[in-house]
Amino acid sequence: EEVSAYAGKPLLRLPTRQVASSLQKENPWIQDIQVKREFPQGLAVYLTLRKPVAKTAQGAVVDLQGKIVPANGFDAANLAEVSTSCPQARTTDCLKSVAQVLVSLPPEIKEKVATAQAARLDNVELQLKSGAKVVWGASSDNQKKAQVLAILLQREGSVYNVTDYAHPTITG
Repeated sequence: EEVSAYAGKPLLRLPTRQVASSLQKENPWIQDIQVKREFPQGLAVYLTLRKPVAKTAQGAVVDLQGKIVPANGFDAANLAEVSTSCPQARTTDCLKSVAQVLVSLPPEIKEKVATAQAARLDNVELQLKSGAKVVWGASSDNQKKAQVLAILLQREGSVYNVTDYAHPTITG
């Protein structure tokens, strides 16, 4: 439907870059797009759509690159809510950091996460549905931190700190 405006125009005269740019601008769910001429059939459009990994308090969703896009009917009920108090110029980077942490979590831990936030780029925290808090720190060594957290969650505590996964702590 989006490219129907170009129907009937000579294939060689179609501005493929302009078509791609226009489609991507009008559809925030498109992460990557390629528009190619395929002779003699016509125009081929290849899309890579964004995959939501979290939701915002305002009802939008966040992808792995930290991009906020409208939910547009996507059921975000099972996604953790994310927020950031980073300066506006760093919001996307901070949300990307939080998204990378959430994606690294195994399903049994991910389902326990209520909210995730980044106060700074290197300060990610998770709030579990149980009320406990996980101090993650920077979005690095995420797989190792997730493995350590899985073991720590077998013990009672109110704060689980995996900032340094080699020396984790439990308090409360």
